[in-house]
Amino acid sequence: MKYLIPALIIIILFSCKHKDYSIDLPLTQTPTELNQWGITKYDSLKLRNGPDEKADDITITRIPLGAIVEIIKKDNKIKNFENMNDNWYYLDYKGQEGWMFGAFLEIFNSYEEAEKKSEILIFGGNAENENTKK
Repeated sequence: MKYLIPALIIIILFSCKHKDYSIDLPLTQTPTELNQWGITKYDSLKLRNGPDEKADDITITRIPLGAIVEIIKKDNKIKNFENMNDNWYYLDYKGQEGWMFGAFLEIFNSYEEAEKKSEILIFGGNAENENTKK
């Protein structure tokens, strides 16, 4: 009896070993990458095909100063580009998706915050004061 219980446990473990109990779940973004928005700090920035300066050969479009973009994901490696260190961001600008270097973006956690900053960049001054004058 003393050996019967350990033997049964071993038999059960070996019989279960060959079964696959894994569950395939879809990949999700990390919480820090969800619902982020950015605005461009400079005019005529390139939306690139890839997250590096060599992707310069294939420019998807150019984005104007103060444009609001949706951040889809961030490349986790900090890279050097034009003597600046930052991450590359994959973003959506008016339905066109591509990569932009983070030093050219100001990032916000809400669309409303990005919109306010965009108005200040484009129209100058304090955007809230401009809205109250109307």
